Amino acid sequence: QPEDLGLTPDGGRVELSSGGEARTDEEDAEGAERSFTRHEAVRTRTFWFLVAAFSIASLGLVGYHSNWHSYFTGSQGFSAATAAYAVSFYALFAMFARFAWGSMADKFHPKKLMVIGTFATATSIVFMRTVDTTPELLAFGVFHGLSIGSYFVLQPLVMARYFGRAHLGSIFGVIRPAMTLFGASSPILVGALFDAQGNYKVAFALVAACWFVASALLLVTVAPKRLRQAAAQPEPAG
Repeated sequence: QPEDLGLTPDGGRVELSSGGEARTDEEDAEGAERSFTRHEAVRTRTFWFLVAAFSIASLGLVGYHSNWHSYFTGSQGFSAATAAYAVSFYALFAMFARFAWGSMADKFHPKKLMVIGTFATATSIVFMRTVDTTPELLAFGVFHGLSIGSYFVLQPLVMARYFGRAHLGSIFGVIRPAMTLFGASSPILVGALFDAQGNYKVAFALVAACWFVASALLLVTVAPKRLRQAAAQPEPAG
């Protein structure tokens, strides 16, 4: 950890504890002293809201991305090259978006940013279902890349903000299997709906709904009770 080497996050202040060890603002607020163990985390409502939000988002991720090129070239009649440009625009702007969302997380609560990002992702998918011109297709690639880029960079920041850093790996180890299971089911679900309907209308409507639901779950997620109580305690005198 940075503190092991006497380092602090950018802009952080260092205070010495009674034992002479460095202690930062981040630790005072929600850091190692108030970190949850895996056992403690799984007993909170916050943890299961995040599991649900991340898993449902995963359901609307893998199957969707693996089929949208076919959607553009099939249902929408774009050439393979034009569809590839849209995918490239998405990848490029998703990469840059991670820097932007990460920088904003230094100033704003990552959960609030993630609510905005997941809602924007759902909106971009709704927009995609109306695309029928090349400029609209490229605009979708930009919009979708900027919005979904938030999900990948903010996910661990939300976890660290609510449960601390000390046991983050073991806590994520509980969440990842659920995310992987839902993500692996996504291509099967999207493909099955396409086979049943002959188009992607229902499949992509479900994908958009997954992101809307994930955004709603994140919106109503609150800090674990112990963390809220600790934050409400007055600072000791002196």
